[in-house]
Amino acid sequence: MTRLDGFFVDPGALSATRAGVGRLAGELDGFAGFEDRRPGIFGDDEVAQAVDEFRDEWGAGVGKLAAVCHSIEEKLGATIEVYRRIDEDVATAFRDGAGAH
Repeated sequence: MTRLDGFFVDPGALSATRAGVGRLAGELDGFAGFEDRRPGIFGDDEVAQAVDEFRDEWGAGVGKLAAVCHSIEEKLGATIEVYRRIDEDVATAFRDGAGAH
């Protein structure tokens, strides 16, 4: 856990959050589309057209949500990497400083 002036970061919590966002993104990817409707299932061309339009809008909206989730997942990964490097750099500085005395 990285601490600095009362501020701390829990890499495990960040990793768990990233994993959860990744799972959500994957679920949204699979949920974005409806199966194609079978011709004549609605019996009315206007109803069929309305359902098709809804399906298209639904898919586009869920697709956008999935894209946002993927972006958040990617940014969390980058954040985790930065904090990992900071921890390693601080540990190295302490090791080097302890050896100098």
